[in-house]
Amino acid sequence: MLYYFLTVNGRYSQLFQNLTIAKDRHFCRMHQNKHPTMSVRFGYNYWITYEQAIDGMRQVMHKLFLRNKYVMKSVNITEPEKRKFEVILNKNGTHDETIDAIRLMTDLMSRYHHSRVILLVDAYDTSINRAFFHGFYSQMVNLMRSALQRAMERNPFLLKAVVMGTTLVSYHGLFLGINFVEIHSVWSPKYQYCFGFTEEEVKKVLLDHNYNERALDNMREFYEGYYIGNKKMFNPYSVMNSLHRDGQTIAIKNLWVKSADPMDFIDLMLRHGILPILNAEILLSGQDIYKVVTAAIELPKIKDDEMTFWSYLTQTGYLAISTQTRRSTGEALRVPNREVALAFRNAVAAYYKHFNTTPQYEDFRGSLRDRNSTAIKVCLEEYVNKSTPFFHGRNLADFEGLMTGILRGVERDHGAVTKHREGDHTSTLTLGPSGNSTEKLVFVLTEAKAKEKATDAKVGVKKMFLKFCRMFQGNETILSLSMCDGLFELRLDVK
Repeated sequence: MLYYFLTVNGRYSQLFQNLTIAKDRHFCRMHQNKHPTMSVRFGYNYWITYEQAIDGMRQVMHKLFLRNKYVMKSVNITEPEKRKFEVILNKNGTHDETIDAIRLMTDLMSRYHHSRVILLVDAYDTSINRAFFHGFYSQMVNLMRSALQRAMERNPFLLKAVVMGTTLVSYHGLFLGINFVEIHSVWSPKYQYCFGFTEEEVKKVLLDHNYNERALDNMREFYEGYYIGNKKMFNPYSVMNSLHRDGQTIAIKNLWVKSADPMDFIDLMLRHGILPILNAEILLSGQDIYKVVTAAIELPKIKDDEMTFWSYLTQTGYLAISTQTRRSTGEALRVPNREVALAFRNAVAAYYKHFNTTPQYEDFRGSLRDRNSTAIKVCLEEYVNKSTPFFHGRNLADFEGLMTGILRGVERDHGAVTKHREGDHTSTLTLGPSGNSTEKLVFVLTEAKAKEKATDAKVGVKKMFLKFCRMFQGNETILSLSMCDGLFELRLDVK
């Protein structure tokens, strides 16, 4: 739509009649159909090898040149430029000719119109993200960097470039050396009304398609829940693709999730061990999880960096930041809607189908409810030994963090998790309501002695002792440990 609003090629003013932007008459007089505009899209490319990416880039440039073939009529075009144009148009360009194609088109278009060009690049990161999952990330970044830098760096024919994607562009290093780059993430409030549909806009769309407002409830349940800046939004792709012009029953489907390769998400979840799966089960139970997330991510770090992992899922729409109060442990994250919940359910099912002896989180929840120390031990040992790469078991703090994350999901059943350090080698995690209560559950983590750790290291085991206890009230103010079910080890097998 941005292309149709800006481009001088054709008149598309009817598309914007009665829309909000049409009310800004001064802006429309200045910009509507006033700029030579070119659009390059990478969103529908499924390249799984670098060779396919090179051929695919030729195809993208072929479409760009075919769509703007009219510039060949310019009296200023030279014979060498005509030959380059034909080579790109026929998909026969060399590597250098292909990555130089966008720059060449801005030059030709600017000379034809006697005006500088606006460049729109959509979904630039789709190909980069896919390349990461298929093992040629560095090559793809270099390819995209070369094409975009040649197009934008010190280009006198370029008025403005708008580059859109889901992951933060600067951290792919694509714009090194390019001046005046503005970056706006999904958390930026500046353009929060420009992406996604607000509830008022969805209501209007429904009425325009002859639906009554009761249809809005289904839309909320399946497609709402995203935050752009501080504004709650609907997924526009799913909304528009679920409607029929004549008011037929809304086709509620998992449209957005299916628009990507679902195996990419499942593979991402499964390759990171049990912890993402446990968190997914907590999310699917309707609870938030708390994670440190950032707008700036580097995809190669996703392999073993938990912050990058959860930031990626948040930026790509699989998670949304909740409106609840932020904790010191990070942002409150939740599944935005039922459409995305299905993707998490599929990932959980795939994990337990592959690891069919691993206790599910509901089993752990039940073992706590029944105070079954044997079942608790089985669950925790399985979780510890399937928790890499995010968990390394290097010290007490690692085990403490792991246990805290696991227990967060049962806070709704038992009360909040609190931590208390006793020296450098012992940590007590208490699960239960505040104040004196016999309902508290206590997990005492004790770091193995140096001698034991050294011995275990030779046989490939890291050890942490865990004591599971219940509380009883000794007097009005003191709670003591009671009914301890013995000392057992959390053993992390070093691979």
